[in-house]
Amino acid sequence: MVKYFRKISLLLGSFLMLQIAFAQRNWNGYGIELNAMQARVFKHTEAFKAPIPASSQLIELHLVHKTRGEQPWHSLRHFPQIGIGFSYTHYGLDSIYGRGYSMYPTLQYRIAEKKAWSWTYRMGLGAGYLSKKFERYNTWDTLNNMIGSGFNIYFMAATDLHYAINPHWDIQAGLQFTHFSNAATLKPNLGINTYGFHLGVRYFPIIEDKRVTIGKDAVPKLLDNKKVWNLRLAYAINQSGSGDGPLYGVYHTSLMRSKYYRHKNKVFGGVDFTYHKRIYAFLRNNEIYPGNEGAHSYNASIFLGNTFLFGRIGFQIQSGVYIKNAYLRDEPWYQKFGFEYYVMQHPKGFLKELAISGLIKTHINKAELLEWGLNCGF
Repeated sequence: MVKYFRKISLLLGSFLMLQIAFAQRNWNGYGIELNAMQARVFKHTEAFKAPIPASSQLIELHLVHKTRGEQPWHSLRHFPQIGIGFSYTHYGLDSIYGRGYSMYPTLQYRIAEKKAWSWTYRMGLGAGYLSKKFERYNTWDTLNNMIGSGFNIYFMAATDLHYAINPHWDIQAGLQFTHFSNAATLKPNLGINTYGFHLGVRYFPIIEDKRVTIGKDAVPKLLDNKKVWNLRLAYAINQSGSGDGPLYGVYHTSLMRSKYYRHKNKVFGGVDFTYHKRIYAFLRNNEIYPGNEGAHSYNASIFLGNTFLFGRIGFQIQSGVYIKNAYLRDEPWYQKFGFEYYVMQHPKGFLKELAISGLIKTHINKAELLEWGLNCGF
């Protein structure tokens, strides 16, 4: 009990220090939120062999900002709250699960609002660290067949019911889901999922709720380009076989046509080509298609997707269908989601946009890879 008291005391101390800092800086619309979550791990596949802890706990410190129209996308996106979250997860079975530490940017929207009450949803995607992972040596932690790496992707989604005590203080209660995974970069990678109920408090030292609605004329002129050709080059790493197997590169090229609409979205479609060194090595090692392994080591697909634009940051989702399969096949369709950061957005010239991207590729609920790429728009 003492160790939990120390952690909560540390977070409350940080809460008060940040409160003082916010007040001194006079940051209008910036606030801090503290949530405590009672959670439970759930098995999402029969391959999940570890015992389920009786209960898990999560503590989240969240720095938030009420957008007021400082950027054009604020009003276009109906003034969401943006922030960055820091969370600590105690799964309740340290010998197998260890503990989780994560940091992630978040975006929160109001679903409904009436007087002092509001209903919101929030999503976050970032990085996390797990103190225990699958190991054959030297800890022989083979019962943990969920995660094969210390550093992972962290995803959370929550919905809350807020009550505003006054313009500065809110209390909230809600449901939350969290997920740790390395997107199959290292095996095993079943992932650790939790769900649960949380209670929290939020404080805004300075509130001047004056919004600035920016019209379409002030939207960056890049969005006036109705259509753009895009070439995306990406790279990923996959592990072959079970844990501690060899690592192989995955090379990816996309050619697509994109179109901006409603000044805040970009729809796109095109063709994917992906070459797998892992499949090439498998064919070589097993003397399958000798001399012609390369032709059976890549797949091709057609896809459609959408990028939700938030200034220079885009959240991207897409879905595709294979038109040519590699030797080792997956399901006939796939999904990708992740982010793009636009290093350059220019309405004129040959190179109109340049973005760095990170996308997770999945087949329904099974991750295949995490690819990092460079997207050029012409």
